[in-house]
Amino acid sequence: MIRRLTLLRHGHAEPETDAGDFARKLDPRGHAEAHASGARLHALHLQPQLVLASPARRTEQTAKEIIASLELPPERLHLEARLYLADSDTITEIAARTADAVHHLLIVGHNPGLSDCAAQFGGHRAHPLVTGAYCSLAFELPHWRDLPSAAAESLRQEAPSARAT
Repeated sequence: MIRRLTLLRHGHAEPETDAGDFARKLDPRGHAEAHASGARLHALHLQPQLVLASPARRTEQTAKEIIASLELPPERLHLEARLYLADSDTITEIAARTADAVHHLLIVGHNPGLSDCAAQFGGHRAHPLVTGAYCSLAFELPHWRDLPSAAAESLRQEAPSARAT
């Protein structure tokens, strides 16, 4: 069975204020990045059954933009506290606990964990994720629980066209 794990880094955020890192919101560039990545995923027919996102403000905003671009019902989005600044092992553990009925899981989170996770499964084909970028990995897996020892069969990685130079 083909299972797809898409890792998407949150859009560009405002600088940290007294409210702290967790409260940082997307800036206009970040909204454009999230919208562009969502539109691209939609054009490619990459429709996740489940979207997990860090509860940080910027990741939640990014995930909601993606959900809207993909025309998915809002109940597909679940905030997962452990994804806030999660490392690759934590991301993998969370993905490995996904119900087998889900064939495509989208995780919206933070670097360096997301880029490290993409590199873990995609090897030299995966590049560090810039803000708003995604890496979609396909695996031949009978169960999500088999993910930790898997290598991706294929990989598609893109940065949003709205990315400022």
